Amino acid sequence: MPEASQQLWVQPQRQSNSGDGSQFPEYLKQVRQLGKGAYGTVYLCEDTKQAGTRVAVKHIKQAARHGKSILREVQLLARLKHENLLHILDFAPVPGPNFEEVYIVLPYMPTDLHKLIQSQQSLTDKHVQVIVCQILRALAYLHSAGVAHRDLKPANILLNADCRLKICDFGLARGNMGDPENEEQSSGVLTEYVVTRWYRAPEVMLLPKQYSTALDIWAVGCILCEILGRRALFPGKNHVDMVSRVCQVLGTPPDDQLEWLPRKSDAYRFLKNVCPQTPGTPFATLYPMASADCLDLVHGLLQWDPSKRITASDAQEHRYLCAFLPKQRPEPPEHFDWSFDGFKATTNAVRERLYRECARFHPEIIERDQPKTVESDHLAREKVHLTPKSGLRGAPSAPALGRGAGIGGFVASSNSSTPQSHYRSAGTLKETPRMGAVQYAEPVQSMPAQYSSPAHRTEKVPSRRASPAPHSNVAALTAKASVRSLTPVRYLTPRRVSTTCAASGYCPKPPSSARSQVLVR
Repeated sequence: MPEASQQLWVQPQRQSNSGDGSQFPEYLKQVRQLGKGAYGTVYLCEDTKQAGTRVAVKHIKQAARHGKSILREVQLLARLKHENLLHILDFAPVPGPNFEEVYIVLPYMPTDLHKLIQSQQSLTDKHVQVIVCQILRALAYLHSAGVAHRDLKPANILLNADCRLKICDFGLARGNMGDPENEEQSSGVLTEYVVTRWYRAPEVMLLPKQYSTALDIWAVGCILCEILGRRALFPGKNHVDMVSRVCQVLGTPPDDQLEWLPRKSDAYRFLKNVCPQTPGTPFATLYPMASADCLDLVHGLLQWDPSKRITASDAQEHRYLCAFLPKQRPEPPEHFDWSFDGFKATTNAVRERLYRECARFHPEIIERDQPKTVESDHLAREKVHLTPKSGLRGAPSAPALGRGAGIGGFVASSNSSTPQSHYRSAGTLKETPRMGAVQYAEPVQSMPAQYSSPAHRTEKVPSRRASPAPHSNVAALTAKASVRSLTPVRYLTPRRVSTTCAASGYCPKPPSSARSQVLVR
């Protein structure tokens, strides 16, 4: 490989490394850069899988930030199958669901109609017929599918050396043009920006949000005249200038040509009062070298009234083009489904839909990205089990507070019950994250219950803030210290204990007024 070609081949990879990790398709070898626009860069590449085959690769940076235009183009190019419409050969696999750049592989067409018109190459009448016939075939297919291109101009008509053409750039395409009320929901809001100004139909300029597929027919008439005269027919500077230029060529429209325009609208008053009242200029004067049949077709394409313009299907049967009719009429295509367009064009929403389009060409990316999602969900579920619970594995369950053998004598056994108990059971305890197996209290064998006070003398149980009794042994203090890390479910209800109760083994229930709740930590 020459050194220059090798540098060009490495260039897209350098660009992708600085972004989201997208890579240029490995089976393509870049030759040179064809052009650069607002959406991205187009490269000429050689297909290593098919020797001698050249393709064009459209590199789009920040694809999801361009709104619905990129998604519409991908949807249409991937589903509309016609020899005169550009189609997608491959949608290079994206590195992941959070991609930023895309690479779309398209057929390579050496030039476009705009460059051909501006060149010095001579065009015969047969050249003009072949070019116009192919444009009308593509539009007939589009309109039958319920799609209006809306951006038809010479620069969007690609050509090869055999004079075969393909229409490209479907970013402004819309559908259901005949139903303005349902337009916003089904195929996006109709906008005033439709095609380059020089090829805009009168209804687009006068009624920006009410038009049909006939606007593409008007553009074909402008393109045909530009081929004949090698310059644009209506090179207006603004809408007012555009309408004035149309009046100078077609003449001031009579009322029967303006039935589509409301009489009380400002556009109607503009045509009647502001525009110059002129009969127009004959096409034979503008294009003296063109045949009469060609000029008659131009007249049918350029009509003020959209409903009176010739359709794409009928224009192919015109006597100027009837010699190029196919032997068998093509079958009408299925109506294009515009339901994908009914969403709010956020960056994430567009990215998600572009990812699904890429998966149609490369289903393996779903399997590639799916394990990551499953693994993340599995880890999320595992984190729930790692939260400390009462049944924590690897540590014994929390013991119940049994009845101790003396005042404040807590026993760690769950079923301990002695006649000398002075506390009611506090129930089971819940474990806390600080709790461990070493925090459990060792069982207390016995605890002296003798008091130095006289018989029938009662003592109040020391509170948790009181200092330990002088007669408490070390084991009892250790047991109480270990229980402080436990969180009890209920409060303990202490009693006033007497020595006689301890001796007899029966302690009557104290009145409610004598009870108090003490929280044990």
